[in-house]
Amino acid sequence: MCPEDLGLFYLYRNQLAEAKIEFEAVLRLNPDDYQAPGSLGAVYLRERNLELAEIHLASALRLNPDDTVARRNLDLVRAGKRALEGGN
Repeated sequence: MCPEDLGLFYLYRNQLAEAKIEFEAVLRLNPDDYQAPGSLGAVYLRERNLELAEIHLASALRLNPDDTVARRNLDLVRAGKRALEGGN
């Protein structure tokens, strides 16, 4: 099983620390992989680490602007940050 598939397996099982390790391995092997930063952003979103989620999701969208899942997750992150800051 490749690291990205293993990362998704862990993500779906909510084993977030293990998922992070696998997605980070993908990024070390292939920094231009757009799916790994999007998946890593999803991990950070589940952990409610909005700053790191935003960084990784934005990176995924720079690599692939058509990634609708990363776009949706980034919108969620930014809405969450606005809510925490008391804005709309």
